[in-house]
Amino acid sequence: MKTNLLFFLFVVLLSLNSILCRNSKKTRSVSSFSQTDAREKAFISAIAYCSNINQIMNWTCLPCQNVSSMQPISVFSSVVTSTAGFVSIRKQPQTSIVYVVFRGTTPNHPLNWLTDLEAEPLQAFASKFNGNVHSGFYGAYLSVRPSLISGIQTAIKNILAWDSSVNIEIHFTGHSLGSALATVAVVDLRDNFQNIPFNLLTFGSPRVGNQDFAKSVASAVTQAYRVVHQADPVPHIPGNTFNWNYAHVDQEIFYDQTFSTYKTCNLGEDSSCSKKFKFWQYNLNDHLEYFGIRVGRYCG
Repeated sequence: MKTNLLFFLFVVLLSLNSILCRNSKKTRSVSSFSQTDAREKAFISAIAYCSNINQIMNWTCLPCQNVSSMQPISVFSSVVTSTAGFVSIRKQPQTSIVYVVFRGTTPNHPLNWLTDLEAEPLQAFASKFNGNVHSGFYGAYLSVRPSLISGIQTAIKNILAWDSSVNIEIHFTGHSLGSALATVAVVDLRDNFQNIPFNLLTFGSPRVGNQDFAKSVASAVTQAYRVVHQADPVPHIPGNTFNWNYAHVDQEIFYDQTFSTYKTCNLGEDSSCSKKFKFWQYNLNDHLEYFGIRVGRYCG
């Protein structure tokens, strides 16, 4: 009798756990990394570098040709910080996706370099999360926040007008500086879109905040991948020269030089992945190219 009762309680607890996991919006996804999805998002990140807004909104830019079934919704930018990006949607019967894409650092936008250099961590999101975030990245993100939120809201309304019962996910992506801004965005916007799963996939991301901030990112998303190409130098900055305690967000996907193989790294900064390189081994070309795409220069 006692054994049967224990078995019954075990079954009940197992069932409750299954229900809670199924209904939780913030539980980290156990689905595996998709190279197909990552490669497409490399093209999507390249689109953010296109200077011709009409080509983005008409989906006629060069990298746009590699991304099908996408509907652009809005372009956001700030002349003060030279921050830019766009919002687009992909309508699908089961789960439709809102894409939030940030542009990375561009040589002809010196304000981007100033953003990168403002490295002192800044306390942010105090009312929501613990942790410090890079002051330059935070300021750049805030400069486009209102138009970004408006664009996401318009995208969601567009999808629900098409199918009011469809599931929606918001996918954040970007390359270089754009990856840092996407990382800040998932933390800040979590409260604005509470019942919608967030997905974060970045390319060549620098460290964005401290360890507490990295934990805030983990709690804000259902899935997060940080793709690094071999000896890309950008993931190694900012450093911790002044005890700023910068830390990467999880989870690193480390690719070899030719993108023929990759490794799913251990949580934290895995010394067998990109962290194994010394500064004299860094290769800037590895930062400029992901999946064979010159991300920042694909638009010309």
